[in-house]
Amino acid sequence: STWGPDSILVFRGSSMGTGAFAAALLALVFAWNSSNALMTASANTCEHSGVCASALPDGVGYSAVESLLSCTHMCSPRLRLTPETTVLAIDASNVVSLAAQLSAVTSVTARGIGDDGAEILAAGLLGSNVTELVLSCAPQKGSDDCIGARGAAAIARVLARSQLEALDLSHNNIGAEGVRALAAALPGSKLRTLLLRENAIGVEGAEALSSALQSAGCPLETLNLAYNSIEGRGAAALAAALPGSQLSVLDLGPNRIGDEGAAALARALPLCRLSRLSLRWNRIGADGAQALAAGVVRSSLTALELDYNPIGDSGAEALAQALRSSRLRVLGLRDASIGDAGASALARAVEESSLLRIDLEANRSGVLFGRAISPAIIAAIEATLKGRAQEFT
Repeated sequence: STWGPDSILVFRGSSMGTGAFAAALLALVFAWNSSNALMTASANTCEHSGVCASALPDGVGYSAVESLLSCTHMCSPRLRLTPETTVLAIDASNVVSLAAQLSAVTSVTARGIGDDGAEILAAGLLGSNVTELVLSCAPQKGSDDCIGARGAAAIARVLARSQLEALDLSHNNIGAEGVRALAAALPGSKLRTLLLRENAIGVEGAEALSSALQSAGCPLETLNLAYNSIEGRGAAALAAALPGSQLSVLDLGPNRIGDEGAAALARALPLCRLSRLSLRWNRIGADGAQALAAGVVRSSLTALELDYNPIGDSGAEALAQALRSSRLRVLGLRDASIGDAGASALARAVEESSLLRIDLEANRSGVLFGRAISPAIIAAIEATLKGRAQEFT
């Protein structure tokens, strides 16, 4: 049997030596359909290339990839995949059958390949059918295993000529320089989803993405910038880009945007296409919550996450008022320093809203040792939402 178009290839530790070699093999898989043009080496060259050996040396580069593409027709298949296969340990003996069976693959995961691996992998994207590429780096990996600015720039150079619609570079270290390269390549590309969680892009990176989002031909619809220290200035830059963008989902996670950033985003909400906005752990207080409440009323937002922000009772009361005339279906207010006053206002508003889910876990009035929300208020909210859910079933 063979893999279907939705199969995922995951690299894990094997005898291949380096992440760069894994990427080299993956590049071979991508380019298999167009490899005939490269199959010009003589049989003698191929016999001595080492392609069919049980292992290849570390430090595989572009020349080795070209050798693989031109010589693998000399080897014999040794591996057979089933549709259930999701994890593979790759070595040189698997090259031919992988290439033969994965020519239609559209979704690929390869972690911890570093800049060298990203460069080789980027070359393999050209001429492939890959639409989803996950290159997130495991949190415990060292800097050599994670992709930096050089690897991000390599991917950016081929972005417009690839079929990529979703790219996940989470937990790497591309920084502002890497994100500038990606941002410049967005207009004219097919990329609709970009996940850059925890990449140290900072304010400069957010500003680069803002410019890209305002450019004609930028197709991006989902953007995740959680844990990137973009602060209030970065949030304001992104807010300025929202009205002219295609974004519908924006995650700004823990970024210390504060009330300043929240207010900037709130002003943009009535003018943009956002349906989901996540602002968890952002040091947003009552003023920021009140600004967001005003913006939500005239927006297309259906989900707002404000968990772990000390908005207090006054912030909750402002949001409660907004619920009555907004499109919100999901509201996250976990651990938001809300007491009975704010929760009671929310309970009354839920009855008159379209809300389907609200998270009020771990709330206490005040910052420390405050009183938890009365169980009776929570029960009333849950009863309303339960009844509403049954109406939809």
